[in-house]
Amino acid sequence: MCRTILLFAPLMLAIAAQVTFAKKQMDSPAQISAKIEDKLYHAQVFKHGNVQVSVDNGSATLTGTVDCVGVKMDAEHAARRVDGVTVIDNINVHADDVTPGQIAEQARKDIVTYYAYTIFDNITLGVEGDQLIVNGQVTQPYKKQDIGNFLAHVKGVAEFKNNLEVLPTSQYDDRLRVAIARAI
Repeated sequence: MCRTILLFAPLMLAIAAQVTFAKKQMDSPAQISAKIEDKLYHAQVFKHGNVQVSVDNGSATLTGTVDCVGVKMDAEHAARRVDGVTVIDNINVHADDVTPGQIAEQARKDIVTYYAYTIFDNITLGVEGDQLIVNGQVTQPYKKQDIGNFLAHVKGVAEFKNNLEVLPTSQYDDRLRVAIARAI
């Protein structure tokens, strides 16, 4: 009995693997497109623009327009979450109703309301057309990543450069910063 089960187990695994492989190959371009559009919907890409998906020979091409580079990156990331698909990103970033001054003001507001922004962080912003450039220093590595992520999502930002430098992270440096701040 035990020997029969041992002979049957590899056979069952082989059949299950063939069914899974056949199922993956059966996805039509329309099914793959629907999966990608579902991922885009859950990433809330459609709230910020119009993105179309076309699938040909396992390659998904994303086209359309969104209002910031962060949403463009979100769309590409969401589409890459569908297994077995190569993603070609042809999404344009464009927002007619946003001026460079509005981009700078929204970026400034987002930085000063960031929960981890402290007196020890030094951040400067520069806007050239639809390009946002962030310079300065932050005290923790996660702050550089967080700030880069939410500033890339500012409406109208088509290009983003994160030039933030992470200051040395040590308890000695933190104590020194606090002591200097108290002395001032």
